[in-house]
Amino acid sequence: MNINQNLKNEIYFVIPAYNEGMELIKVLDNLHENGFSNLIVIDDGSTDSSALNITSLNTKINNLVLLEHVINRGQGAALKTGIDFALDCDDCKYIVTFDSDGQHRLSDLHHFITELEIGTCDIAIGSRFINPESKKNIPFKKKILLKGALFVTYYLSRNWFTDTHNGYRVMNKTAARKINISLDRFEHASEILNEVVVNKIPYKEVPVIIDYTEYSIAKGQKISNAIKILVKMIFKTN
Repeated sequence: MNINQNLKNEIYFVIPAYNEGMELIKVLDNLHENGFSNLIVIDDGSTDSSALNITSLNTKINNLVLLEHVINRGQGAALKTGIDFALDCDDCKYIVTFDSDGQHRLSDLHHFITELEIGTCDIAIGSRFINPESKKNIPFKKKILLKGALFVTYYLSRNWFTDTHNGYRVMNKTAARKINISLDRFEHASEILNEVVVNKIPYKEVPVIIDYTEYSIAKGQKISNAIKILVKMIFKTN
């Protein structure tokens, strides 16, 4: 479906950022150029010029909001801060969680919005493993980690998802109010899916293509961090 301007005005993007520099500016410019102006950026204790760069866009993007964490708390905490802000916006119909490093394609958004608009779900979750084309883009080590995460999420929720650590999601306010993000760092991705299952939130996985660049791969999860996430999630449930 085509997303008309009236609907675009009701879509709020929640964008966590940590030392993303000009990559974040490119993401914000692209969203604005495509008619999206409700952009909530959470600067999660960046030590670079991210906050200053974002502030410089205020004259161009009227509804750009910058929320700042004094220290780096983690992506989970940043998402919670941004989602809570969006929930207080009366004209917000849908909340999009969107990466700040350019990995997410805006052209995939219509898959999410279509499912929400026809009422098949309250939250649409991106998956790299539905479309064969998107699987080709995933680096081998990343693919192994993602497959391992599937079993962790199943252990926690007793529900199979095709992709458990995909940050591209769209939810309505009903879903957003039911999801409690208590884990600050990257383990929040599994926690969100567990919240979806526990709270019986209607969901739909939709195909997305993730653009992996040298920049985004360098900032991605290391194997050691993935193991820490696994351990933390398991002990949280025991």
